[in-house]
Amino acid sequence: MYRIAIVEDDPKSVEKLKGYLTRFGNESGLELRHRVFKDGLAFISDYAADYDVVLMDIEMPNLDGMQTARRLRWVDENVCLIFVTNLAKYALEGYEVRAMDFLVKPVEYQNFCLKLRRALDYRDRTRERELILTLPGAVHRIRLDELYYVEVMDHTLVYHTASGDYSERGSIKERETQLSQYGFARCNNSFLVNLRYVTSMSGSEITLRQTRIPIGRTKKKEFVQRLTEYMGDSVL
Repeated sequence: MYRIAIVEDDPKSVEKLKGYLTRFGNESGLELRHRVFKDGLAFISDYAADYDVVLMDIEMPNLDGMQTARRLRWVDENVCLIFVTNLAKYALEGYEVRAMDFLVKPVEYQNFCLKLRRALDYRDRTRERELILTLPGAVHRIRLDELYYVEVMDHTLVYHTASGDYSERGSIKERETQLSQYGFARCNNSFLVNLRYVTSMSGSEITLRQTRIPIGRTKKKEFVQRLTEYMGDSVL
């Protein structure tokens, strides 16, 4: 199943996009669920990072598409964004908010299919390599290749990433079960590390992006085995 957000103030355009989604889903055998927002403010005020694709008009009241997209990227860096607009001149500005593509009105069905298929293929490639974090007042999506390590402190998980640190309530054991298949391993009871960022190991300590983290006595044998398998025997 894929979740699609339609952010559009023109009722006729909304009906056309809804019809295209229904037709595309029937022809491709895919389940597409959509939700319509009448303007950018309604969309971003109620945003949850569980959409696969956002179809967004640019000219809207209250908050236009470009302003909305900038706010969207504060909370969700990776959702597929496709602008639907009369104004092709905004194409260059779209790169600033990492828009995947543009559909120029009046939207033709074949062009719609081509660009939606591309967006869904991208989501298929990246869906399992992301985490969705529930933060105070927001939901945030992070890519696993940008996650350095997870640290637990008093039942709070701290995610140390390329874009900063994020905290949420949770279980590090559950995250370990979820992420072990993607090259993450526990080096002690408090740290789950991304093995790709481990630069060295000395005694009972690893170095991960200039951060030194101890290896727990009970975790050492399993961790060294995981690290050896990941990096290759010649590294250690």
